[in-house]
Amino acid sequence: MGLLDVLGLAARGTSGTKAGDPPATDMIAIWNAAKHRVAAQLQALQGACAECDNEALQAVADADLLGDIDDPSLDLELAIMSGTDVAQALAAMRGAIKDDGEIEALDANPMGVPVTIAKTLLGALDKIASMSGGT
Repeated sequence: MGLLDVLGLAARGTSGTKAGDPPATDMIAIWNAAKHRVAAQLQALQGACAECDNEALQAVADADLLGDIDDPSLDLELAIMSGTDVAQALAAMRGAIKDDGEIEALDANPMGVPVTIAKTLLGALDKIASMSGGT
């Protein structure tokens, strides 16, 4: 299934799965809501870092922190919309989150800003897995 096919499915709010399966748009909405929560947390962290007179923290304030999450999530979103390889995409995304030292460092930031990237995204993946029958 090509990208145009997937975009067509997205426009109709369906997936390439069997009738009775949850709409892909529901699963995408769960993922996007989690990414939006993470983005708000990162924005708060970057705001706190911007107020510090520390070069390393200024670098955090200026970094594209969400880009690290957005890039690999495209494969997950395409798998959900096409209804193929969802379990594989979920496993890959879980592995990427768990293995990402930056996520771990941001979650444990020294600024005292509540950041729960791993918990938020892994929770969304668990919901999607239960909806899709994936692991």
